[in-house]
Amino acid sequence: MKTADVEAFLAGYGEAWDAIDIDAIVAHYALPQIVVAGGRTTFIETEDEVRAGVETLCGLYDDRGVATVTLDVESITPLPDAAALAVVRWRLAGEDGAELLSYPASYTIVEDDDGVLAIVAVDGDGQVDAFAGAGWV
Repeated sequence: MKTADVEAFLAGYGEAWDAIDIDAIVAHYALPQIVVAGGRTTFIETEDEVRAGVETLCGLYDDRGVATVTLDVESITPLPDAAALAVVRWRLAGEDGAELLSYPASYTIVEDDDGVLAIVAVDGDGQVDAFAGAGWV
């Protein structure tokens, strides 16, 4: 897996969140999916579960006045067997461009035999901590 391919994949993922394009966001995930956040591990097995989580988060963004979502790649570490660990920073801004919240996340991304990249695991503790610290949850 090439770093440039992972960067392009993550750019598309970030653009999907910025556009609040739920179908495009969901398309970035493989199934089953593992999410580690808030001291627990959740196994997501269906697209409906992924979609429900994305819709909930999009609703929260709307409620909190998020107008712009930016994903900055901090690092990409190659892993064995056509996989990579990506560490990113999400930046959420309001209508006036002022940053509302910023938090780290990491994603394990795999490439299938056809060259399609997908997220298989998420470490969302940074998001949980940031949301709690800002009183968003």
